Amino acid sequence: MSIAVTRVFFLLLIGCASTGHVIAQALYLPSVYKASFGDGFKTDKYKTGYYDRYQDADNLVGVEYSRNHFQMGDWYSKGNQVSVVSKNTDQSGTTKNLTVGYNTLETVNALWTADASYSKRLHEKTTAEITYNRDRVEVQQSLMTRVVANNYNVSVEQAILAAMKMQFTLGETRYTDGNHRPLAKIKMTYDVLPEQGVNLQLRSRYFKNTDTGVTSGYFNPYRFVENIAAIEFNRAVSSWNLSANVGYGRQAGGDDAKTLAKAFEFSATKPIANRIYIKAKAGYFRSLGYNGPDFIYRYVSEDVIVVF
Repeated sequence: MSIAVTRVFFLLLIGCASTGHVIAQALYLPSVYKASFGDGFKTDKYKTGYYDRYQDADNLVGVEYSRNHFQMGDWYSKGNQVSVVSKNTDQSGTTKNLTVGYNTLETVNALWTADASYSKRLHEKTTAEITYNRDRVEVQQSLMTRVVANNYNVSVEQAILAAMKMQFTLGETRYTDGNHRPLAKIKMTYDVLPEQGVNLQLRSRYFKNTDTGVTSGYFNPYRFVENIAAIEFNRAVSSWNLSANVGYGRQAGGDDAKTLAKAFEFSATKPIANRIYIKAKAGYFRSLGYNGPDFIYRYVSEDVIVVF
């Protein structure tokens, strides 16, 4: 399918029409995402792309290519993905995002992936969002046995006070190995120092698994609960938008004793200046993931987009 035909298809599919702003083209320069886990599993992803309609990071249409590498001890696997991407946010705040990718692992194990979201303000104080994601389960055993996860979520964010909002999320992950994982999440945010960009957060999540006997390598206790208190800082410094989030809490899986949960994340974003957009992120988590209930996950990533 040509880029021109693909562009028309996505414009019709999710309404990514011009908003009257200047639409340019852009190159997604080769960027990198690196992650390491406490059990020794490592992920390296390299991405590049071209956008034939680019307004900003939230309004674009284009094609992306990524090269993915996975390693665990002496085991190694690699693959590629080509994706068509469309993002649109209109003046009312309605957001429509869709990415459809063709993913291969070791050149023969092909999979269609998807990442979609639709967010709309229902009321002055209420916003609803629907999301869907389909992708590989990125742990060694699941990659070897071709396990795929389909994630469905619905969330509602409600402003309680001028400085306080609550977000409620219900969803389910359906694994192709037969296991289903219904989940519920609650997040409360309080802007304690809004002029300084400081807010406090309480985050809670709970899920259960319908089949704890699967042998796909990901963490699947019959139930899991996590509660985290966090503080977030958002500041603009010399045209850079800086954000830092520091959280501590407790978590428990199955009948195991509660363990410490940590979540640290930092990002630096420079909006288009001299027609260049830059974003860098880094994170450290000691919390639940596919690999276990008490594991360490670290990552760094960078994105550079040049507009012309």
